[in-house]
Amino acid sequence: MAELKKHIENNPIEYSRKLGNYLGKALRTEYSRLENDKSFKNKLSQVI
Repeated sequence: MAELKKHIENNPIEYSRKLGNYLGKALRTEYSRLENDKSFKNKLSQVI
């Protein structure tokens, strides 16, 4: 664990890029899931 922490501290750009890619993929996956969810669309149209 300490080795991993040291490696991350020595390579912050690499790890921030990896984290950004991971979060971006998770958001796109969740968005596309919600986009295909008809009940979510109905709820959203009622709110707007």
